[in-house]
Amino acid sequence: MAGRGGRRVLPAMPQAKPAAEDAAVAQVTARLSAEFVLRAFQVLVDVYGDIRAGLFVHAINIANLAHIDPQADEIRQAAGPSGVLPDEMRRPISVARLADASGLPFESARRAVQQLISVGACERVPGGVIIPGAVVARPENLRGVVVNLGNVRKFMRDLHAAGVIDHVPASLAVAAGEDGTAAARLVARQTSEYVQQALRLLADTYVDTRAGVVAQTIVAANTAYLDTRGGEGWRYARIDEAPPDEARRPISIGRVAESLGLPYETTRRYVARLLETKVCVRVRGGVIVPRAVLDGPRAVRATLANVGYVRKFARELDAAPV
Repeated sequence: MAGRGGRRVLPAMPQAKPAAEDAAVAQVTARLSAEFVLRAFQVLVDVYGDIRAGLFVHAINIANLAHIDPQADEIRQAAGPSGVLPDEMRRPISVARLADASGLPFESARRAVQQLISVGACERVPGGVIIPGAVVARPENLRGVVVNLGNVRKFMRDLHAAGVIDHVPASLAVAAGEDGTAAARLVARQTSEYVQQALRLLADTYVDTRAGVVAQTIVAANTAYLDTRGGEGWRYARIDEAPPDEARRPISIGRVAESLGLPYETTRRYVARLLETKVCVRVRGGVIVPRAVLDGPRAVRATLANVGYVRKFARELDAAPV
């Protein structure tokens, strides 16, 4: 069946999807997810100036609010139209737990948290640290929330066009504004939870989360064109149909650094490690992550698991109050 721009659209699937049907859309889901996660990284860079800082802020905020059901009436009333909960409702997370959650050494996590405290993005309280409501309510954060809402809409439309989900969640029809800010913040929170799951898959695949983020950026750049209007992404949808190396468009180290908001030299070192371990290879015009890596058992497991995470993300969006 043909979709937008001649793209083949896979048949709509029931909510309970057997493993074989997950495998049928695993590669196209991975590509669309990689592009979406990269856009989420760019929002973090725009808001916080540094991807690591942004990821830590989101990880702390998720932990602070993990005990809360955002759809409960009393929670929605406490958050009000802004969608920002008061500090007394936020449960702190210790640096040790944050290090475990991020996969970083304790000392690295401690330094990152201290840097956030020094710039006023994080606050130390009894029991650990929180992201204060005043930080969440900053104008730059709200701009990021609005941009994220647009990114999620595109992601879900693309997933629907590819047959990964049955419909676009109705909650995404909300307009970010006076009446939609709280809903848009809920979408941002759900996005953060999905991105954290995606990061754990990167750590499982590439052993090191930071190297995985760089590798994911390369993967997204290599194949993003396949799923644009008129692209041939439909040829590479199944778990055993990863695009061949000749179909991957290289990206320069400079572009990778720009996408992640990292210094060029830092990015070059990460890419050098990926080259040493054969996770990526040099070709004319830059670097690619070759198909052989994505066909490896770790990557295949992560690719299949991602389909479940993406569908869970869509179901949670669908259940969100409009």
